[in-house]
Parts: sequence; C-alpha cells; structure tokens
Amino acid sequence: MKLTKSCEYALRIVIHLGGTTSVLTNSDLSESLSIPYHNLTKLIQQLSKSGIIHTQKGKYGGNLLKRDWADLSLKDVVEVIDGPTELSQCLQNESFCQLDDGCKLKTSFSEVQFKINALLDDVKLASLV
Repeated sequence: MKLTKSCEYALRIVIHLGGTTSVLTNSDLSESLSIPYHNLTKLIQQLSKSGIIHTQKGKYGGNLLKRDWADLSLKDVVEVIDGPTELSQCLQNESFCQLDDGCKLKTSFSEVQFKINALLDDVKLASLV
C-alpha cells in the first residue's frame, strides 16, 4: 500500500487548517504548503464534498476545518482521496480469485488490511500539529 501524492497533499492541507482558526484561501494554502494550485483546488473540492473542510465563497472566503479535529483520523482523509485501503483485489472482489475460501494468503491479507485500517484510524490528525 502506498499513499498517492494527492493524499499526502490532502493530509498536509487538513493538518495545516487544523492548526489555525483563520480562514485560508486556496492561494495561501498553495503557497505555504508548496502544493500546485491546480492540484490544491481539486483536493479542496473533494475534502469539502466529504464534509472534512468548509469552504466560504466571496471576498472574505476561504477554507476552514469543518470536522471535529479531535476525531479526525488519517484514515478519514486517506479514504476520501485514495478510497478504501485495498491490500489485494481478492479482498474486494470475490470473483477475482478462483481459489476456495480456505486460501491462507487471503486470510493473511485480510488480517493485515484490518490492522492497517485500525492503525490509520488510531492516528488522530490533531496529534500531528
């Protein structure tokens, strides 16, 4: 499992917004976090649509963290940007593999994926500021 660059950018955006009470514009975020503006605007849309951040339009508009900072985890952001963690296709699609349910590899993948999800959920973004 490898996080995409977009996911890393999104985590930086959310952590940065969580560390301030100020409304920050896309330009402010792009410059201070060294994220290309075009990439940032797409990520802001995704984060806003998911309810993690709130965007305000207009002259004094910008971005604010919407979700409760103490409950927001790495997993919350990762799943919005990259989708659910998928260690193997056999865990997501039963018809992918022709082996029976007794496959030890599938069982091991399932256990590892469960632990990865639990670890990502345990890391609260507030602890990273």
